[in-house]
Amino acid sequence: MKTRISTLLLPVFFIFLFLTGTTFPQKDPGSLFEKALFYEESEGDLQKAISLYEKIIKDYSSEAVIAAKAQLHIGFCYEKLGKTEAIKAYELVVEKYTGQKEQVAAARARLDELRKESPKGLSVINLGGWEKPGMAFQPIEISADGKLGVGMEFMKGQNVITYKMDNKEVNYITNYTWDIENGYCYTYHPVLSPDGKEIAYFTSCLDREGAAGNSISVADLNGNSRVIASDTTDWFIPNAWLPDGSAILTIRGNETDGSQLGFYPKNGGDFKPLVSLKRKNQYVGRTYGTAGVSPDGKYILYTDTGPGDNDDIYIVGIDGSNPRPFASNPAAEKYPRWSPDGKNVVFLSMRHGGWALWGVNFKDGNTTGEPYLIRDGMKSSYLLNWSDYGLGSWDWVRVKDIYLMDFDPAENKPIGKPVQLEYSPTGNNGAPQWSPDGKSFAFVSANSSNEVSVVIVKENDFKKYPVPHFRMIGNMQWSPDGKEIGVIATGDSAEWYLHSLNAVSGVWNTLPIKYDQNWTYFEWGTNNNSILLSRAGFHKDGAGVYSLNLNTGEEKYIYSSQETDSAFLFRHVRRSRDNKHVAMLKSNGDVVVINLETGKINVAANGTGYPTWSPDGHKILTDGANEPEGSGQSLFVFPVEGGAIQRIDMSGYLPEKSVIRVPDWSPDGKKIVFVLMSNISEVLMFQNIIPVHK
Repeated sequence: MKTRISTLLLPVFFIFLFLTGTTFPQKDPGSLFEKALFYEESEGDLQKAISLYEKIIKDYSSEAVIAAKAQLHIGFCYEKLGKTEAIKAYELVVEKYTGQKEQVAAARARLDELRKESPKGLSVINLGGWEKPGMAFQPIEISADGKLGVGMEFMKGQNVITYKMDNKEVNYITNYTWDIENGYCYTYHPVLSPDGKEIAYFTSCLDREGAAGNSISVADLNGNSRVIASDTTDWFIPNAWLPDGSAILTIRGNETDGSQLGFYPKNGGDFKPLVSLKRKNQYVGRTYGTAGVSPDGKYILYTDTGPGDNDDIYIVGIDGSNPRPFASNPAAEKYPRWSPDGKNVVFLSMRHGGWALWGVNFKDGNTTGEPYLIRDGMKSSYLLNWSDYGLGSWDWVRVKDIYLMDFDPAENKPIGKPVQLEYSPTGNNGAPQWSPDGKSFAFVSANSSNEVSVVIVKENDFKKYPVPHFRMIGNMQWSPDGKEIGVIATGDSAEWYLHSLNAVSGVWNTLPIKYDQNWTYFEWGTNNNSILLSRAGFHKDGAGVYSLNLNTGEEKYIYSSQETDSAFLFRHVRRSRDNKHVAMLKSNGDVVVINLETGKINVAANGTGYPTWSPDGHKILTDGANEPEGSGQSLFVFPVEGGAIQRIDMSGYLPEKSVIRVPDWSPDGKKIVFVLMSNISEVLMFQNIIPVHK
């Protein structure tokens, strides 16, 4: 069945269905839902109700609102029947219908109630999300008394911070910024010492030539630090401290030789390797649950590649002796955490088909008994540390969906309320862009299995084209003639490719391209034979945007700068529809415009966001990605030459804490398509984790 956009009038939609030969099932979803509800609540025929709800989900999968309600009521029915299938039904609501906030909230509430019963006594304390205007956090650890958090902050730079749980006071342990004249540094993987007085962390710095200097440092809570190891090629990923605080369990390695797990003395000294890791690129640390030391200091649990290339958990003696699988299972497993008394270990596992928290008893170097399920529904959870206060977990979900809005280009103001595009799956859709003729637009969509597709929307028709094999997606752009849609991505070995979709035939063409940095945004050149790529300030040839000829490989700078203010100098590059200008967003918030005919460069605005062009090429519209202290719920319009910035406040139309991202202005100027994004961030503390009988 073809999916529809909700703004269409119902009679027009049925005419379309008649002309295209598409037919509905006999009953509309609303009537079918009422019938199922009657069987559920009036007749008590729960199995009949379940079958009708399942029919709604099958026949009306594109109707996200009604499908989510049906899935929720399947959970209600199973719960009334006393069946454990209720948990799975509620989990499907949370996973498949992220955009349906009312149904997701109801499903979460039921899951919380059901999970309180197993194991007996398990309690969950919601410590809320780490929030402060103008800051973006990633929690890593919670102190033993539950009063202090340790984590990362990403807006000022990529820094280690402490976060007071009671008053939200933030203290920067490191003070790097994204804007440094001769290079930049970033930090990661902070680990709090057993006495709570010091933090070990990783630092990497780049200069103008791109040379790396990596180190592991230890700082007190006032930011006074010392470097205990450094190298130009090896990385250092601190994972945990020894219980006596004398050394730091660290992964050291490089791309050529692989990685080793071992110890560095806390005041510096030689690295003591314990075990070589099977995975060559073990660029993960405590942030993602690689390793930990038992409370008695005798054993280490660590994550490595197991059979079938799944992550698996291993155990080794503190002296590196007898490495072996731990609680072996073919399913992927991660985040091993020791209980404070060392008698139990918990971890996340896929052994029942979905990520869940499991536990197992431990004694004298071995597991005792079978692993037991503690809590389902941990797909979006990152386990923090386990202290006397409890086991910490950071639950983080980013919800992104496409919205359409009518717009008055003369007055630069919206007409009516933005409407969500009725497309399923919801929750992970982004990068919308109009075709040059304005008859369709495309966006990128990812499903629950992380399969990414380009979706083309024309009138009422949705066509989905899975992107060829990739490791990391950059961005998507229509070609100037509208015949191709380009997606830039990396392969398994970090090579860059331009995947080009023929918008008519639906056939992909893949072309390797030469690109010598870690990340880029691309744009087509003035024709389909060239693309525009950006280089950062520390590159040996200098910062800039250059044209790459896809046929010859020739490079030519269209914009060259001596600025060195960021490793990610250009966030966004957009060509005007008349091919006369290029606009780009710099990391300092400047929207820079280049006149391709004269070479003139000017800063059109500062403190706004990702640019898109007006139909006549005289104005630029942006989101508020770089708006200081802003809500992110505004659009901005300003002249290409610079001047007065008109703010379009959209907060009255949008859910609280949601933000507008990457808008695109239609060629006729009468519509704007954009991403509405919200982040759900919660720090949970699990207490009474181990069942009494265990």
